[in-house]
Amino acid sequence: MIFKPTDKDRAILFLTKLFEKKRHVKIEHITESKTLSQNSYIWLVFTHIGFETGNSKDDIYQYYLSKFPYHKEIDINGTIEIVLITLSKFNKDQMSSFIDNIVIDARQEGFDVPDPEDLRAVEMFNYYKQKGLI
Repeated sequence: MIFKPTDKDRAILFLTKLFEKKRHVKIEHITESKTLSQNSYIWLVFTHIGFETGNSKDDIYQYYLSKFPYHKEIDINGTIEIVLITLSKFNKDQMSSFIDNIVIDARQEGFDVPDPEDLRAVEMFNYYKQKGLI
């Protein structure tokens, strides 16, 4: 079973019942990956900037990936190399930081980028989706 922090009482009750039955229990935390809303939002931002500048959303993605790169170390036969990681390999924290950097930069460049919770973001998403750009 999966329990969230708000399910603490229910989790304790479940655990207690298992212990009463002399059952063994393995507890592990769940690592959260990026959320769909983060992914949808960042591609909305790429699409919007691309539309406004006459570039593709993929070009804007590549631009920001090179402007705000994330790297990781890999070991090749004892030699440590630093490689660039892409959006699909970001964890939730890296994704949040990447989005923050892009939104700040885009706004400084004069692009009207709404917050993800803003109704304008949903309207903008629907607009670009209707145009077949998302």
